[in-house]
Amino acid sequence: AFVMVSRSSASSLVVAVLAFGAAWCRCHAGSARAGAQLSAFDLRRAGTRIPNLAYRGKDFAGMSKVLNGHLRRMPGLSTAPCKNFSAHDLQEGLLARFFPLAEPELLALYALREDRRQRALPHWSTLEEARATWTATNDLVSGQPELQDMHRDGLCHETVMWFVHHLSERKRQGLLPTVTLPLLPERRHVPPATYMDGNHAAVHAEYESRVSCQQCHAGPISPSWSNATLPPPLPVDVKHPGRERMRVCDYQNQPPCGPCEGLGGPRWGDGVEDFAPVNCTVLATPTEIPKGNRPRPSFPKQGWGLMNGESRQPLAVRPAPGKPGKYPAANGRLFLAWDDTTLRHRYDFDKLLLGQPATQIYLQTMAQAKAGNSSGVMVTIIGKEGHFPSICVCTAGIAGVMQVDAFVPHEALDPLDLPSEEGGAVY
Repeated sequence: AFVMVSRSSASSLVVAVLAFGAAWCRCHAGSARAGAQLSAFDLRRAGTRIPNLAYRGKDFAGMSKVLNGHLRRMPGLSTAPCKNFSAHDLQEGLLARFFPLAEPELLALYALREDRRQRALPHWSTLEEARATWTATNDLVSGQPELQDMHRDGLCHETVMWFVHHLSERKRQGLLPTVTLPLLPERRHVPPATYMDGNHAAVHAEYESRVSCQQCHAGPISPSWSNATLPPPLPVDVKHPGRERMRVCDYQNQPPCGPCEGLGGPRWGDGVEDFAPVNCTVLATPTEIPKGNRPRPSFPKQGWGLMNGESRQPLAVRPAPGKPGKYPAANGRLFLAWDDTTLRHRYDFDKLLLGQPATQIYLQTMAQAKAGNSSGVMVTIIGKEGHFPSICVCTAGIAGVMQVDAFVPHEALDPLDLPSEEGGAVY
């Protein structure tokens, strides 16, 4: 939660806008430094989350065929079918070689954006930790051919992904004479209706974490990633009935949300009890305020606020059951500004990654917002020049910038204008 400080913060906003201009010029002029190993090509590809059509297939098998074609055409690269490799060949012959060569700036960018290209287990900080995981899984599949095949196929996907997305172009070129890369298996291992045992479930879960290429390179996205609708209301808190509505409350709740409900508070877990409700006192209900005395629910044209709280990792609209999230601190500042031509939005985080600051800046023109055909641009800056990590990437915006009248009923830039029972605003 943040408190919007209104017009008195104009000077801070000017600083934010000037900083945006500096970052924009710096990135587009190609003067951003992200480590001596990274080229403009490396940064551009790392900042592109959805590959172009030449690198996508209509389904899992199609995706594998398309990407295998690109691997076979890569000058100087030797390839072989995945079935020609053992798990040990992939782990010690390839993954163990790639692990220390991975560019920290690329891994930092993937982790910051919850990108599917990050390591299957992002907490691995040393090769020894990775090897411990490999050994544990190797023991689980021992003597079970079906599990061994699934385990090997997942490692083939992971090996290709690390080679392509974790290494700089210079390091890939240096490895070409000495490596043979597996081709991607076209078979997708699907879970059975019921698992035979816990080992099967664990190996399949690890396999799913490794075949992440399909999330971007294949047309259909799995339902667990494409469903961004709000989850149903939380069940009634047995210990403190009504507490669940203080943590989360939206248009689906019955009776409708009242003042002080849905405001949340500092969180440390996914459970209803795992948060501290913010202090809130009801001064009056809507029926007690004459309509003519109600303020217009718009943001000021410019302002800034402090953010003190945490962010769930991994980010999820509908968290997967049985996979609790972590809630590391995320403190910083928020800057917003709107005028007749441009919408601006900036986050400054104090210590977001490896103790270094991070900034995300969004810009969208009013023409883009009205047309609904472009989300604008986004600049991501991690660290400070001369420190590790240090990276600046310019990409298309993830979503359009929130606009000043976002909470005004029937406002002009809302193409849906939903009724209140479907999520629209009503007062």
